[in-house]
Amino acid sequence: MTDKKLKELGEDSAFPAEGIAWGLTKREYFAAMAMQGMLSGDHQSDAIADQVDSIDEFYNKIAELSTEYADALIKELNK
Repeated sequence: MTDKKLKELGEDSAFPAEGIAWGLTKREYFAAMAMQGMLSGDHQSDAIADQVDSIDEFYNKIAELSTEYADALIKELNK
């Protein structure tokens, strides 16, 4: 995969060191930050909890939304 395509997908390194990619990708980093924000605020967590029937569904919804937020941010940054 080309460097350009990796960047579009957010799969390039979030913390490059002299051209060496290691650790989290930008997509993973942005998703983790989105997840942290959602779980730190009672209002959004409560709203998500009201939409699901089980704790497993809650965790899956948080993960899904976190990834969607990360993808949206990467798309906007690539404009």
